[in-house]
Amino acid sequence: MSEGLDRTPAAVVDTARAVELDGNDRDPHSVEVVVADAHATGDATRTETGYEGPDAVACGHLAAALAVADAVEGVRVHHGDVDLTRDGPWLVLAPLSGFVATVATGTATATVTVPLDGDPRRVRPVRERLDSVLAAARARHDHYPVADDDRGVFRTGLTTLSVSEVTVTDDLRVRFDVSTTPATTQSELAERFRTGIPVDEAAVDVDLEFQVGVERASPSAALREAVEDAHRAVVGDAGYEWLPRPTVFSRLPAPEKVAFGAGRPGDRFDHDDFERTRDLLERVVDRLQQPEESR
Repeated sequence: MSEGLDRTPAAVVDTARAVELDGNDRDPHSVEVVVADAHATGDATRTETGYEGPDAVACGHLAAALAVADAVEGVRVHHGDVDLTRDGPWLVLAPLSGFVATVATGTATATVTVPLDGDPRRVRPVRERLDSVLAAARARHDHYPVADDDRGVFRTGLTTLSVSEVTVTDDLRVRFDVSTTPATTQSELAERFRTGIPVDEAAVDVDLEFQVGVERASPSAALREAVEDAHRAVVGDAGYEWLPRPTVFSRLPAPEKVAFGAGRPGDRFDHDDFERTRDLLERVVDRLQQPEESR
């Protein structure tokens, strides 16, 4: 067990909240650090190799942030009630597998209504019509192998749909949770379904309701260089990817923000993820705290 992961998840969360509450008198020029899931409550279990459970990644990132804050002055950890009034720089720790993010996808809901031929109680025709709706909703890209993408990298930055509800009456109605980009529009989705379902195009109704917009950061050159240099040193490259869903990153009004971190979305965060996240964070903070003329 890494020294940074030796605290229980509940203790990590409690410590992070206490640090945030005691941080009001800190240096106004401090580096602000927050985990993507800033309301995680410590719903995880400590194991021999790290954390497991719904909040495992958030707890692992918090442990890395606390380790850096203990070793370096001028680092303010936020958790729970995040102080959104701070100007930054904001470093958001997220399970990005070593990538960097300055953009987070938005969310919407889409409802697709398609007529059914004949008796809706007949299972086979309903199943065939549903299959055609799901095929039209499937993520695709002209160049990237989305179907073989087990890490989800090629899906971020695309409009993607996930089924949330299916209703059968006289019509088939399928409700989707949508991950949006700036290119996501009512007409674009309507075209996708109307050309992909084998019925009269005019009979397919697509309703799109936006919820959370796409968020873009505008980090300064100094922040970008600090993050990219740290990634070249620790990961070997400074690749960019989108955050696949809205997080606290989307709620931070300051443009001086960037997200990064080891680990993948899921229920596991191990020693290697901790070490990589801590190393990245420590290097970024060190670079930001250097006098401007020596950077």
